[in-house]
Parts: sequence; C-alpha cells; structure tokens
Amino acid sequence: MTRTLSQIMEQHRSELESQWPWIWLYEIEVPTDPPTRYRLTNFLTKVPFGKNTSGATLEYYPFPIAHSSITADSGGDLTGIEINVGNVSREISQALATYDGLVGQPVVIRLVNSQDLVNAQAQLRDDSVVKGVRVTNEVVTFTLSPYNLYERMFPPFRIVAQHCRRLYGGPKCGYDLTTPGALTSCGKTLSACEAHGDAEVTAGLDRLHPKRFGAYPGVRNVR
Repeated sequence: MTRTLSQIMEQHRSELESQWPWIWLYEIEVPTDPPTRYRLTNFLTKVPFGKNTSGATLEYYPFPIAHSSITADSGGDLTGIEINVGNVSREISQALATYDGLVGQPVVIRLVNSQDLVNAQAQLRDDSVVKGVRVTNEVVTFTLSPYNLYERMFPPFRIVAQHCRRLYGGPKCGYDLTTPGALTSCGKTLSACEAHGDAEVTAGLDRLHPKRFGAYPGVRNVR
C-alpha cells in the first residue's frame, strides 16, 4: 500500500503548497573517520533543518536528486525504495568506488515543510540502508532497504538442543520467583525445567513448565 499523509498534514499540504512548499531532504552516510554525511535536497536553495550534537544548524544543499514512491506492505513494513542522484560532478561515484558502493550504509529521507524548518520534530522520516547501486555517467541509483541485512542475524536466535535460552524468571520463562518456596536457580536443562513445573504444582499454581522450555531437544547435532 502507498504511504499517505495524516489528515492534518494533508490539509496543510493542500493549503500551503503554493506558498510554503514541502521539501524532501536526503542524508547519506559515508564511512570515513569520522563519518561524512551528504545532506542533499531537491529544493532550489539551501535548506537549514535540525542541529548536530554541538548545536550547529545542519544544512541540506540543492542537488539533482529524487526517489521512487515510498510504499508499505500489508504489515506496515517499508518496501524497497530507489534514489536517483545526479552524477555529472562524479563526486558521488568517487565515494562509491572508495567505499564498496556504500552498500550497508544508512540513508535517511525526510519530508518537511518550509514554514516549519525550526521545528526538528515536524518531519516525516524514513530510515533505510543501501542494498545496491547502479552507476551511469549521468545518474547514480541507490536501491534502499528498511533493514540492514549485513547487521541482522538469521535466524534471530541460536537453535540449540538442550540449553534453554530464556532469561530465568523473565517474561518468556514465566517462572514466578516471588512465589513462597520458589526455586532460586535453574540449570537450563529440560529436567531442571520439569522440576520447576513440579514446584509450581506444589505451590498450587498452574504448571507452565516444561512447556516454556526454550530449547529444542529434537534438534540433532550436525557434524
């Protein structure tokens, strides 16, 4: 589905578009030491918006840049976005050659209104990372993803056979350590989990364990 503005922002867009236009701001990080951030805008003049950690106003510079529609799937997650950046000066392509096409680098796209640039909260913001890049003599096209696949672990947890991964007494473990007579430690094994279930029954509680055991006894070791 296509992302839309809220009712209030849509009203402002209709009323103010001619006098106070909406402006797209782009921030692309380059992994220098310290990091360099290209701050670009599709507006005709330089746009001041936001401040750095020292309190200095950040400035976005006019540049031939545009992006594809920002859409979300049925779960509300952003789908792929493409940003086209003019490459006539070759400045962007030089950074690409030096830093592996900037793949994995963060990109921020903001939509702001020229009437409210002093309010850093008055923005629609999308955070992405560079997934791929295409370069021609005229245009650099960045393909963005809302997830950094180079930093995410798949699967998001280790699958082990005998050692429970739950935090003892935490929400996913579910064992109530405040119950009178509660066990004070856990060996993280299936038999230890069963013993905690026995303690629950003794205390007059529902047996949650070993149903909450956070390992996979049926998994075999692969050698």
